Amino acid sequence: MNRIAILSVVAMVFAIDAFAIPQFSVLTGNRCSSCHVSPSGGGLRTELGWYSWYDVCIVPNDLGITKWMSNDAPNQFFGGLLSLGMDLRVQTARSFSEGSERKFFPMQASLYAALTPVKAVKIEGSFNLAALRTGPNSDTRVVYPGQRMGSVSAFFMPDVNLPMLRVGLMRPSIGSRYDDHTMASYSYTNATTRQTYLAPDWSEYGAEVTYEGLRWLTVQAGVFGSEGLSQMQLSNGTAAGSAISGNSPTVTGRAVYWDRFVDDAINTTLGASVLINNDFSIMSTFATVGWSDNASLMLELLSHATSWLSSCIR
Repeated sequence: MNRIAILSVVAMVFAIDAFAIPQFSVLTGNRCSSCHVSPSGGGLRTELGWYSWYDVCIVPNDLGITKWMSNDAPNQFFGGLLSLGMDLRVQTARSFSEGSERKFFPMQASLYAALTPVKAVKIEGSFNLAALRTGPNSDTRVVYPGQRMGSVSAFFMPDVNLPMLRVGLMRPSIGSRYDDHTMASYSYTNATTRQTYLAPDWSEYGAEVTYEGLRWLTVQAGVFGSEGLSQMQLSNGTAAGSAISGNSPTVTGRAVYWDRFVDDAINTTLGASVLINNDFSIMSTFATVGWSDNASLMLELLSHATSWLSSCIR
C-alpha cells in the first residue's frame, strides 16, 4: 500500500510523459498495444510500457526521485490485479504585448487505473483532473466541446489469437493517436480560423472489436454514439453549427500493417481509418518509417467531409 501511495504522489508531481508518443512505436518496432492497454495507444501503460517510461523518464534517476522504481516495482499490484498510471501536461502562453504575464494552463492530469480479475477480462478507467479547471471569477468549467472528464471500459479477450471486444465510454480508434491535441490532424481550418474538432479526452459510448492475432496486422471496427461529436461546432466563415445532430450511430474502422526490415533495424507501418456518421466522415491514411532507436518519420493525410459545410478539407 505504501508503494501505491508513493506511485500516486510521484506521478502527480513528476510524471512528465516525454516519450509515450507515436514516435516511440516507430523507433522500437512495437505495436501500440505492447505498451498501452488500449490497442490504438494512449492512456494506461502495460508492464512493458511502464518499464519503458522508467528507462526514458525526463526526470533523471540520479536525482533520487525515481530510484524507488526498481525493476521489481512496476505499476502493477496485488499480483497484477491492479494497475495504476498517469499523464501530466501543462501548456504555457504569453501575449506579445509589453509587460504581459505568462500564464500556465493544466491541459492534462489524467489518472489511470485498471482491474484484471481474470486473465480474459480487464476493466479500465481514467479521470482528467485538469477538466475541473474553472474560468477566471467563474464556476464554469473550461473544457473543449466534446471533452470528457474521464472514461471507463471493459476488455474481453479469451485468447491472444482471437479478437478482443471492448465496450464502454472510450475513444474510438481512428488515425494515429497523438499525445498533442493541437496536431493539425485534429483540426478544421478555413480562411479565417482553425478549429479543433476532436477534443482532448474525446470519448463515446460504444463497442469496438480489435484483432491482432497476426504480428503484422491490426484490424479494428466499432459502433459508437455521437454525444461528444455532436457538441463539435464548425464554421464556414459566416455561420457555425454542429455537423452531427442528436446521438446518431457512428461507425469506425481502422487497419494497420506492420513490418520490419534489415534485421529489424527498419520499422514501418501503413494504415488507414474511417469514421462515418450520416453525411459526416473523417478519413485518414498514415505511414511511418523508423530507424530503430535513432530516427523516425511519420506522415498522415486526413480529410473530413460534411454537406453542412459543402466542403472537403485536407
